[in-house]
Amino acid sequence: MVGPDMVIQLRDDAVPFYVNGARPIAFGDRADVKRVLDDLVAKKVIVPVSEASEWAAPLVVIRNAKTGKIRICVDHKRLSKFVLRPTHPTRTPRDAVAEVDSESRYFTSFDGQRVLSDTPPSLFPTFDYIYDPLG
Repeated sequence: MVGPDMVIQLRDDAVPFYVNGARPIAFGDRADVKRVLDDLVAKKVIVPVSEASEWAAPLVVIRNAKTGKIRICVDHKRLSKFVLRPTHPTRTPRDAVAEVDSESRYFTSFDGQRVLSDTPPSLFPTFDYIYDPLG
């Protein structure tokens, strides 16, 4: 994926935090967690982080009750308090339809909800996402 680096703008009163200890991972799940992380590294979704950072959010491991598969999540509650969220004004559907050329013959649509719900989380204590997870 090509594009500029993602920039998260923080409020002036932001206080960095770093999680020193990992949340407990069940002993029986550790091999699966390692496999999922290795798979994300192989797919170039995340990269291991070796240098120190002021910010690190805790990794949360969840096992899907229906499929039994491991899901990797991140708890960004403390970071979210300090993020300045940009506004992206959009046209209303009425305005968008009004701008369609009367000679147009083809239209398309996509499922934006599915795109957002299938997007992985963004940071791990020892990994960093290469792509923005849109979360």
